[in-house]
Amino acid sequence: MKYTFQYLLYLGILNIVFGFVWKWVFVLPVTIVLTLIKLDWGVYILKAFGSYLLVSLTAITSLWAMGKSQSLFGLILISCIGGFVLIMSFASNTYAAQKQAMMNYDYRMIESLKYDVFYMLGSLILYIVVLFVPEIAINPLTIWLFDIIEWAKNFPIIGWLIGIAGVIFMVSMIFYGIIALGLMISLIFAKFRENES
Repeated sequence: MKYTFQYLLYLGILNIVFGFVWKWVFVLPVTIVLTLIKLDWGVYILKAFGSYLLVSLTAITSLWAMGKSQSLFGLILISCIGGFVLIMSFASNTYAAQKQAMMNYDYRMIESLKYDVFYMLGSLILYIVVLFVPEIAINPLTIWLFDIIEWAKNFPIIGWLIGIAGVIFMVSMIFYGIIALGLMISLIFAKFRENES
């Protein structure tokens, strides 16, 4: 149980630090270049690469926690938590991006967001594959990102603040997941009643 809590906390920190680094170090400069050379399909490649990195970091962290687990239930629970957090991260990011795009009347972005469900499903499949074949996720870039996460986590004061933010992030992810699950169940029941009548 102790390692499961540490795992959840680390996943929260991972998502916060990765989100910040990915946005400011990769996405912003690459998007500017893609806009200048008018390479629209480059955005899809950028999203796919970002998904790969997030899945890699999540899967490697899950494997670490699974290595500390002493039971089959713990292994299943940890692997399911990792997949759940991935799905919720993609869902919340897509929702936030869609809301922003609608506010800015950015129809090109709205159009591109309809493919996000494929990124989410593809990422979940990749996550499962990486749990069995970790070598797919291990490369200099993921190692560098882990180093940044560890540095941020252990940095005085900032690391403590990121830790608190990590807890808040995980609580919001779980809350969002419960709401999303409730909506899905209600939609299934509504569809079932509609078919009966």
